[in-house]
Amino acid sequence: MSGTKLAVVDVNKVLQQSPHAKQAQAEAAKAQEIYQYNLNVIEKVLAGYKDKKQAEGYLMEAARQLQEQLNASRAAVSGAMGTALQQEIDNNSADYDMVLPKGNVLHVKDALDISGTVQTAFDKATVTWPPLPQRIDNPNLPADNKAEKKEDKKE
Repeated sequence: MSGTKLAVVDVNKVLQQSPHAKQAQAEAAKAQEIYQYNLNVIEKVLAGYKDKKQAEGYLMEAARQLQEQLNASRAAVSGAMGTALQQEIDNNSADYDMVLPKGNVLHVKDALDISGTVQTAFDKATVTWPPLPQRIDNPNLPADNKAEKKEDKKE
C-alpha cells in the first residue's frame, strides 16, 4: 500500500512572476483610465448645470456607478487569471492525491513543490480577458432642473 501523494504550489509566486500578471495590471489600468475619462466627461456636462445641488447629486451617483463598473472589471480580470491558473494546477496534479497552496503549509520538502511545472504551463496558457468598460462621450443625464424652469417661464 502506498502513501498519500501530496504536492504544493506557491500560488502567489506563480501569479507574481507570470506574464499574465503584467497583462492583468495593464487591463486594470485600462479600466481605470476609462473610468476616469467617463467621470471627466460627466463632470464637464454637469459643470454647465445651473442647479448645482442637482449636479452634485448626479456626479456622486455617476461616480458610484462607475466605481462599481471598475470594481466589477477588476474582479473579472482577477477571476479570468484565477480560472486559467486553476486549470493548469488541475492539469499538472493528476499524479497527486492532494495539492495544497504552499503558503498554508508550515514545512514542505522541495521535491513536493510543483510550482515550477505549474508556472511553465500557466505562462503558456491563454487567458481570456473580459471586455473593458465602454467610454462614454455623450452621457445620458437628466435635464438641469433650473434650466427647465426658465424655459417654462418663457412660454
